[in-house]
Amino acid sequence: LRQLLADWHVSLSNRSHIKSYIKQAIEEHCPFGTGWVGVVNLKAHQDAHVAPAERYIRRIIALPATAVVRHEEDDPDSTTDQKDDMIRIIICMAVEASERLLSAGRYLHSDIAFRRIVGFLEFELACLDRDANTSLIFCRVYINRQSAVAHQRVFEEIELIVKEATGKTLKWRHLHASRAEAPNEYGSLILSWTADQHRGQAKGLGLHLQKLASNMEPKLDLHEPHRTIQDLNPYDHLRRLYRVCTVHNSRNINKCPVSEDIRWLMRSLVCIEHEDWDGAVLEIREKGGKAGNDWVNDKESTKFFYPGICWEKSFIPLDVWNAGDPNSNLIESVHRDVNREGVHCTLLGGLKKGQLFDAVKMKTLKTLENYGITPSFKTGHRSENAYHNLKRKSNSQHRVLASEDQKIERHNEKILKSLDTLVKAEKAVLAKEQELAQETRPEKRQKLEDELSRKRKTQERANSTLEKQKIERAVVERGIWEGQTIG
Repeated sequence: LRQLLADWHVSLSNRSHIKSYIKQAIEEHCPFGTGWVGVVNLKAHQDAHVAPAERYIRRIIALPATAVVRHEEDDPDSTTDQKDDMIRIIICMAVEASERLLSAGRYLHSDIAFRRIVGFLEFELACLDRDANTSLIFCRVYINRQSAVAHQRVFEEIELIVKEATGKTLKWRHLHASRAEAPNEYGSLILSWTADQHRGQAKGLGLHLQKLASNMEPKLDLHEPHRTIQDLNPYDHLRRLYRVCTVHNSRNINKCPVSEDIRWLMRSLVCIEHEDWDGAVLEIREKGGKAGNDWVNDKESTKFFYPGICWEKSFIPLDVWNAGDPNSNLIESVHRDVNREGVHCTLLGGLKKGQLFDAVKMKTLKTLENYGITPSFKTGHRSENAYHNLKRKSNSQHRVLASEDQKIERHNEKILKSLDTLVKAEKAVLAKEQELAQETRPEKRQKLEDELSRKRKTQERANSTLEKQKIERAVVERGIWEGQTIG
């Protein structure tokens, strides 16, 4: 067993006593606290004593929330602290991460984490390093609001940070490519961006791209040549870039209180092309009841959703769509990895843990590139990923089939039990009928007739229960068959 603090000294059994030591250490090493002011002081110390190439905290921004424009996509509770009337943003990004974003950031993922920092959200931008077969984290942003304006400012600052670090600007396929499908140019362009359905984040990205386009020379749009890129609104930009995570979408569909048939119609919208899109949406509305209508209304009001799940609704080239990621599992794994360093941290503590984690990640990648030493004994080859994905999918299907078999077995057991009850009831009725036929005394016959009536009612109930359970089993079997057929 590990030693406890109380084993060192019995007074350490008192938690308040331990807390006094912790408080003393914080006051000594973090005199400005472990919150916002502490991070501001840390950045000032960094800027004064750390070389520019080694700096990690790149921006600290505080804006009056009342001075910025609100958008309809903003959540009413898009702040983690309603008492704080400031939009607070801290952007952490190493110089090496800026260089890698410029050179390797083709298929980007982004997401917000809620658990790691108390009072702040953590925005992460990452992609898959396909050579190392591992996630590559470009930046961490600590933010207290998820509004469109807050996200727009984050994306603008990331662009500026990359330019400061590398002297170059990020290039976007639909803005900087020479034609709609130019595979020879893809190596230097951001091709797609995968995230969840959060409206503020998506609108913020669209606003940022709209502002970028407005500062460029007039240029015809690659996909709608009758328009210029300056004419595109935020959602037009997203239609050329943004993909919605299919896993989040599937999870939300599973929670929707509609029949399984309607759920499969909802799932069918995630596709390359749909044979009857309007018909499917109409059927969801007509047969899905209020829940189905609410689902369609939500998706249609989320103006980037349909192009984000269906290729024919977007302007993303098919080869880019197929090569990109349909889900945000990568960024979710990034959240999970850094959460192992601790959750519910103070702002300063969480920032330092994130810095150490990112440094180790970069060191691992450099070791692979310089010495060929992989992060694990796995080869990291894509075929290995494909094998594990197929195996995981197969195991998942087997679990589903086993669960469905158990459902049928439970229904079969109920049917057998009901059948046994019915057989016993029929035998009891037959025995009572024979006894009544042999009885001649009127008073005794009356008693037997009453008993026979009760036995027949018992038989009817047993028969009704059996028929009901047969119908229930048939419904379960039909649902399983339809699910396997449509799937």
